[in-house]
Amino acid sequence: MPTDEFQEYVTSPYDFYALLSLDPSATPKDVQRSYRLASLKSHPDKNPDDPLAASNFHLLGIAKGILSTPALKEQYDNLRAAKLQKQRQNELFDKKRRTMKENLEAREGRAGGKRNRTDSEDESERRAMEIRRLAEDGKRRRKEMAEAVRKAEAEAEELEKRRRDDTEGISAKKSSTRTADPKSGGAGDAEAAPLAADFEASILEKMMKADG
Repeated sequence: MPTDEFQEYVTSPYDFYALLSLDPSATPKDVQRSYRLASLKSHPDKNPDDPLAASNFHLLGIAKGILSTPALKEQYDNLRAAKLQKQRQNELFDKKRRTMKENLEAREGRAGGKRNRTDSEDESERRAMEIRRLAEDGKRRRKEMAEAVRKAEAEAEELEKRRRDDTEGISAKKSSTRTADPKSGGAGDAEAAPLAADFEASILEKMMKADG
């Protein structure tokens, strides 16, 4: 599969490192070795009863193509890192929210029936304020995560643009070199023609003198 066809899979949700049992520091040789082992196990011919065998085998090929191509691997790593960071922050936020909820419930339990109506109203107001604060904190974290993902995508797009510009520059240089060669050859022939004519005239003159 050509490199350009792998591009659309860079943003896919699959963890290609997990598919090949690799970590992000893997070299192209590591990728090739892991792909060979995984493809032997997952080949459809060896798994005739698995309806997903062909699909899994195809994903292994995509994983090898992306992780063994430096430019695609860099784009994939940036996007993957942003997604993992967002996932970790969401998990941390959920953990803090659960802890706060448990603390609130524990305080309510200790107070028990000793609270009068005014205390109950104060506690309800505090809980409402805490919920609002948690909601605002979650909104801020989601905004930060969205900005991190946007930045990673922008960097990936810039890398792709530079790659295309480099490719176009090389093609233009080759085209210019091919156009220049025929012109230099034609000029050489034009300069050689008068010299050949002078040489022939000299030979004829010598032959006429010899005959006389």
